[in-house]
Amino acid sequence: MPSVELIICLGKNIYDDGSLDNILKLRVEKAVEVFLSNPNSRLILTGGKGYSDTRKSEVSEAEAMYKYVAEKYPNLNFNNIIVEKNGKSTINQLCLIKKEVVLPNNYRKIALVTDEVHMKRALAILDGILGDDYTIVSFPSKIDIVGLWRRLIENDEANLYDKTINNLIKRVKRGDEDDWLIADQEIAKNLHKTK
Repeated sequence: MPSVELIICLGKNIYDDGSLDNILKLRVEKAVEVFLSNPNSRLILTGGKGYSDTRKSEVSEAEAMYKYVAEKYPNLNFNNIIVEKNGKSTINQLCLIKKEVVLPNNYRKIALVTDEVHMKRALAILDGILGDDYTIVSFPSKIDIVGLWRRLIENDEANLYDKTINNLIKRVKRGDEDDWLIADQEIAKNLHKTK
């Protein structure tokens, strides 16, 4: 397994009671696997309440992920785990992480953990936000869903990829997290208009 300094585990919607669905559990478990293989690294569990999050719970995705990790892996080094709960979207979250964690700590080797369907878009976003001078290693978790539900998830992600990456890459400055944040606001407005 490649050596990394920082592991970013992306969140996703959680249940109203604050529990994780199976897709998110598998993401978190993959992140812990990478964390255990890189004992000097830091792990960021990410996710706030997204732009379209209608949950009644005030628990953020990141806080729910941390609770799951604490219960399942009580012997981890929790001093090296960061809970980043302010992000509203994948783009927003990764921009915050660059500004608040990557740049101040001069991290250059970064692992990205998300599920196998989300990875293509998330990796393109992280690469665009970070720009040159960074090594990004992807660690996709499996999705154990098949059939129609799997196709629906894949189609939804393909639509999001088209609306974000295919449009953003052409007009957003690579490595400029402020430009990405402006674009994220535009995307959020446009997604709300189509719903």
